[in-house]
Amino acid sequence: MAGRRAWMTVGLLLGLFVLVVAVVQLGPHPPAPYSGPPYTVISGFVSAGPTCPVVRDPPASACAPQPVAGATLELQGAGLETQRTTSELDGHYLFRIPAVRGTLTLTALPLQGLRPPAPMTLTLRPDQPRLRADLAYDTGIR
Repeated sequence: MAGRRAWMTVGLLLGLFVLVVAVVQLGPHPPAPYSGPPYTVISGFVSAGPTCPVVRDPPASACAPQPVAGATLELQGAGLETQRTTSELDGHYLFRIPAVRGTLTLTALPLQGLRPPAPMTLTLRPDQPRLRADLAYDTGIR
């Protein structure tokens, strides 16, 4: 009987210990460090416009900027090796780079018959998993 009582006391003490640990774990804690993806996705749309020689009001859908397929885009800076990608048939592109902090430069390389947009400066933080940057070539139509 005494042995049984001793085991019951041990069990109660163990249960009380587990309860105290659980309460301490649920108490206030500093925020956890960032645990998101170890990469950043930079994506966007590459277009060319204007496509009609006269500005129309309201704009005609046939005169809307058109997607640019095959545009080569270059990403440099923030200690990364230069990255290159090409826009798809629908004009969309995507870079997947390590999560970095700093400034990057996105450059659209020249295409025959189109004037490239000015290079774009992007500022990244490691807790910023996605960034959108659209680029527009100039057709020269006026």
